[in-house]
Amino acid sequence: MKVQHVAVSGPNGSLGAAVITNLLKAGFEVTVLTRSPEKTAKAFPGVKVAEADYSSVEKLTSTLKSAGKVDAVVCLMNREVHVLPAQLALIDATIAAGIPHYIPSSFGADMRKPKNRHLPPLEPKGDMEDYVVKKANEGALTFTIINQGVLLDWALDRDILLNFDGQPIRLLDHGKGKISATTLDDVGKAVALALSKRDLVINKYCFIHSKATSQLEMLRLLRELRPNDEIKTMNIDTDAMLKESEENFKKGDLSPMAMRGYIVKVSFGDNGEEGNHFDKTDNELLGLPEWSEEQLKEFIKKYIK
Repeated sequence: MKVQHVAVSGPNGSLGAAVITNLLKAGFEVTVLTRSPEKTAKAFPGVKVAEADYSSVEKLTSTLKSAGKVDAVVCLMNREVHVLPAQLALIDATIAAGIPHYIPSSFGADMRKPKNRHLPPLEPKGDMEDYVVKKANEGALTFTIINQGVLLDWALDRDILLNFDGQPIRLLDHGKGKISATTLDDVGKAVALALSKRDLVINKYCFIHSKATSQLEMLRLLRELRPNDEIKTMNIDTDAMLKESEENFKKGDLSPMAMRGYIVKVSFGDNGEEGNHFDKTDNELLGLPEWSEEQLKEFIKKYIK
C-alpha cells in the first residue's frame, strides 16, 4: 500500500516543524491534528489543520474521517504520564477510522531494553509502545517505531553536549560514552522515508543516527575549530545525577530538570558504557546517509559565535 495522506498529531513540539516540512517536501498530503488550530495554522501556513479533542475516541475518529482518506498517522505528542491517555485515544481512533499505519511518539531510546523500561520518566512511553504492539499483533494496524538517540541540535541548543559561552563543558562520565546523535531534520527525513517505504518497515523498530559520536570527539572538533581559545571542562558523575533524580521522584517532582539524571543514564549509559548508541542502524534501508566527521565538524561550527 502506498501512503499518500498523513495526519500528524502534536505539531508544536520540537519535532513538529522538521517532520511536517519533510513530509511536504516528499510530496505527502498532510493534515495536522492540534488542540490549538489558530496557533498551528500560523506556524504551518497552507497546511490543512484540524482541531483535535483527545478526550474522546469518538470525536478523534470523526476528525480523522473528516480529513479524507488518511493512510498513516504520525504522533509527535510528548511522553509524560499525563499525556498517555491522549496517545492511547489516538491509537484507538486511528484503528476506528480504518487508517492502516501508525508511527508512535517513540523517538529516543529503545524501550525493549530492560534498563530503560524501569526508569520513571520513560514508563509511559513503554506502556504506549506495548499498546501499539498489542494492536498490531491483533491485526488492527501496522506500525513503525523510529529511535534516533540524542537529538543533536536540541542538545547543543541547551548546552548539554558542548557549550559555546566560555563556561566549562560538562563532560558526563568524562565524555567517553558513545552516543547515536541525530538532528531534528534527519528525524523528519526518516519519518518521510519510512512512510515512502512502508512495505519495508511494517511492524519494525528502525534505528537511525546522523552520526555515532561522543562528547570527547565533539570536544576535539571544537578545539580544532577554536585553536586559540582555552576550552575548559569539568567532569559530571552521572551516578550522582541519577541519585538526585531518584530523590526528586520520591518527592513527586517530575519536572524535566528534576528527572534529568534518568535521561542522562539512558543517553550515556553507565560510566560511558551501553549508552544510547546503536551498533546497527537502518539508515541504509531508509536511504538516510550517515555523516562523516567533517560534516559533524561543520555542524558544530554553526554554533560558534
